[in-house]
Amino acid sequence: MLDLGTALKRRELVVNLAVRTLKVRYKNSALGFLWTLINPLLMMLIYYVFIGIVAKIKVDIRIMLTGVIFWQFVVMCTGDAAGAVAGHANLVKKVYFPRVLMPFSMCVANFVNYLLSLVVLLVLIIVISTTSNDPNVTLDLAWLWLLPLALVLQFALVFGIALIVSALNVYFKDIEHITSVVLMALFFMSPIIYPVKMVRPEESTASVLSNWYMMNPLASLVTLVRRAFLGASGQPWPPEWTFVPSLALSLVVLAFGLWLFSRLEPHFADQL
Repeated sequence: MLDLGTALKRRELVVNLAVRTLKVRYKNSALGFLWTLINPLLMMLIYYVFIGIVAKIKVDIRIMLTGVIFWQFVVMCTGDAAGAVAGHANLVKKVYFPRVLMPFSMCVANFVNYLLSLVVLLVLIIVISTTSNDPNVTLDLAWLWLLPLALVLQFALVFGIALIVSALNVYFKDIEHITSVVLMALFFMSPIIYPVKMVRPEESTASVLSNWYMMNPLASLVTLVRRAFLGASGQPWPPEWTFVPSLALSLVVLAFGLWLFSRLEPHFADQL
């Protein structure tokens, strides 16, 4: 099971594996790292046009941009998790090291991309907020101190999911395809391209279904990230009785992922 001491002792291996992941991703790519920024921007543009023109729903572009970049990190880690162990059969069979470092280093590599994307996001939010003529679009960075908490919890959730997917994919190759379907469902079940108030307008009118909706840790995490970047105007707080347990589920998923990975790890070489 991964702990901080293991990661620190093997930090050179973690760095090397993370760098390798980045090199493989951008190999023979003319734009390289820029695709990490271009992809969420293009996704944001597509959804903004669809919602604004086709669906005729007015959505703050800052809310959408924050959600899409948040989601990009989740998708990249989950997608890469399928091959984190199964895609390195020779390494698993011939070299001994804690296998948990493979999905961990993959998440670290994607986290680096995510942090750089958040810097660009912050710049865009400042530009949009200060140049907009809409009185409702204001700059409020008073809650930016929440971002480290949001990042820690998001990394814990994504790493936990990566552990589960990477371990199960060694035994069941269909996991990769199932993951794609689940991600598609979670995308629409989470307030990624729309604000949470569209599902839960007011506490007094909240339905049982909307209460369960807020138990989705992705919904609470993207709410926390939006609060950090956009302040009170960007995202109202959900009720504490759903918000706090929902965030705590990130740690539960991580604990379960570590447990499952440690149980299945001894037989990885035999299965590969």
